[in-house]
Amino acid sequence: MEGVQDDKLDGTGSPAAVTGIARRRIALGAAWAIPTVTVAALAPQAAASPPVAVLIATAGLSSGGIDLNLRDTKATNSNTNTSPTTITVVNLTLTVVDYAGNPVAGATVSVAGDERKDIEGNYLIGFSPSSQTSGFGESATKRTVSTLTTNAAGQVTVKVSTATYNGNDCLAAPWNSSGTWMVTVTYPGISPIVQVFSYVVYDAFSFAGC
Repeated sequence: MEGVQDDKLDGTGSPAAVTGIARRRIALGAAWAIPTVTVAALAPQAAASPPVAVLIATAGLSSGGIDLNLRDTKATNSNTNTSPTTITVVNLTLTVVDYAGNPVAGATVSVAGDERKDIEGNYLIGFSPSSQTSGFGESATKRTVSTLTTNAAGQVTVKVSTATYNGNDCLAAPWNSSGTWMVTVTYPGISPIVQVFSYVVYDAFSFAGC
């Protein structure tokens, strides 16, 4: 047994037992290492949560679980209207916040509706810059807003217009009165964030029982 130190021998003094002890020590060390690797692997998943979110700051436009619940025929300009029930466009203010709820200034924001149209081929919903003062009637051309920059309060404002229904719209099956709109936010250091909202454009006069 020359060359084998006593502190590495078990009660039998067997070198084979020493080898077994060494293996058990290696296995024990590996078992302790597993949770560390697992926790480290989970860290990027937590960091993958969207760093910003978009909130609707204008009160009174959401109802019944719908983000924008608007009447049709919103084709007249207003720089102040926020009522969903008039025929004037809605001034919609959006706020971009970080994960802690703080406003994000200097973010680039784009707003666009979906491809839903009325029976005449006009888009159900349109978004225009807050500086626009005319040209809000029905449109077969999609109205979108891009490259707005959030102010110090993390906000941007756009004008929202809608299609005008008539009796022909009752022929659509199903009646195309709802859909989605999207806000895209870009900011230095993060990938673009796309947030999807819902809308309904309802017939204020119920033409032909629609």
